[in-house]
Amino acid sequence: MYVTEYDAEVRGAVNALLEDEARRNHPSACTNCGTPSSIDICFDCLQCQQCRHCRRFLPHHCFVEQRLCRACNNKKHKPRPVIQNALNETATEIDIISAPEFTDYPNLISRNTDTITEHISTFVQRHGSILVGVSTETTFTRDLEGHFQRIPAFFHVLPQIVNTAQPFDIGFVSENLDTQVDQFTARGPGFQLETICRLVLCITPYRPIAGSTYIPTPKFLVGKQCIVNVRNHSDSKCFFWQCSRLYTNPSTTRNLSGSTRSTNTSLKLRDLHSPCTRNTSQNSRT
Repeated sequence: MYVTEYDAEVRGAVNALLEDEARRNHPSACTNCGTPSSIDICFDCLQCQQCRHCRRFLPHHCFVEQRLCRACNNKKHKPRPVIQNALNETATEIDIISAPEFTDYPNLISRNTDTITEHISTFVQRHGSILVGVSTETTFTRDLEGHFQRIPAFFHVLPQIVNTAQPFDIGFVSENLDTQVDQFTARGPGFQLETICRLVLCITPYRPIAGSTYIPTPKFLVGKQCIVNVRNHSDSKCFFWQCSRLYTNPSTTRNLSGSTRSTNTSLKLRDLHSPCTRNTSQNSRT
């Protein structure tokens, strides 16, 4: 049966016939609206507009622009969180700009100096000493023999140690990023900086590990009995006591205190200085 011309009444009748036939012969449903249908998309849904992103067939009032529904448009323009934390603030990313800007790094950083300084001061007060790095995303363009090209580029500035006695050198960041842009354009002839899409502060607490620092073995590793972790209180021979315990009784592995020390003549102590560097460990066994 072929239906070439129909009005509203004929359309309703055809839909009813198709639904009745679907119930009898093809007990399936439309994947778009869920009504019983003999085909994947029912007749009513096929008359609606399809969103190019979520691929749903929706009424015309659900679209805010051509072929993009309201829900997908809201997701597309959803603002990014300004501050993102991970591992209980072990790592923090702070977005300084929320939209692409057509400018260069010196001007951008100069306009956002107060914002950057305020964020850094907050984390210095919270953690005492922090590492602050800068990460950026940009786009470059060029016209190559009539062909327009646009490419992304990413630049990073190594972290600085920042605390109450050592402020953040924002001038160095500005100069470093500007130098990286010059080096990039020198390697890619014709490229010009178009936009700066993101400027992110990467902040982590700074806790340097010094001599005689003891880090307890995690509980899930203690039960495996695979690590020797000697706790030394009185001297700097941590590496020696570690190796001594390992070579004398390698099957017993646990958190050990200084009272469990035992000397071992199989270790060469003649050229071993405490505290020792990592490259001296290869000469510690006979």
